[in-house]
Amino acid sequence: MKFRDFILERAKKLEEKQNVPEKSSENASCHENLDRIGSNYRVIPKFYHSTPRPVESLMYKLREHVRTVFLKKRSEELLNNNDLKTFWMILENQFSRRSHSGELYITFSDYINLSRTLKPIYRRMLTVLAFARLQSISSLPGKISVISLFNYVMRKVWIQQTRISLSLYDQNGLGYLRESDLESYILELIPTLLQLKGLEKTFYSFYVCTAVRKLFGLIL
Repeated sequence: MKFRDFILERAKKLEEKQNVPEKSSENASCHENLDRIGSNYRVIPKFYHSTPRPVESLMYKLREHVRTVFLKKRSEELLNNNDLKTFWMILENQFSRRSHSGELYITFSDYINLSRTLKPIYRRMLTVLAFARLQSISSLPGKISVISLFNYVMRKVWIQQTRISLSLYDQNGLGYLRESDLESYILELIPTLLQLKGLEKTFYSFYVCTAVRKLFGLIL
């Protein structure tokens, strides 16, 4: 071996020995940083829990009970028929400003005062955004029709009631209705529909199948 090759080989070995402690020190510093940050960032927490199946009787029944209690509480928070009658009497008695056509109107200031004096169950419906929406279809600037306001509140209540009623048929609590869930809903809805009062029970299944197909066809 030549002297030059010997010197180069020794220098290479010395360089390798010097690099080893540097790497180990870097690894040690990385571990120290991880320990300093904590274990929360090294392990990804579980953020999805699958819906319990009907075979898991205890968890499934507990989930069903909690969901039923929640929907019942939401239903009790809505305005009922007596509340709507009281609301209409308040509107009719307190606001007598009529237009040339004889229709009752309410100004924004009166609307705000009304919202402050009513119970919270009414106040949730009487928002500034609701007034702005009704004002956009009003024929008088700065005023809204009392009948339009009452119809708006009644429509909001009806939509929320329908949403709660549909949620009761969500058997698995997935947040949407399957085809079988929708069939159960329409089947129990048939006796309440005046247009289908004379429909024989033997044709219920045909009507349900047709209605469900049309609804899913509109969605898809």
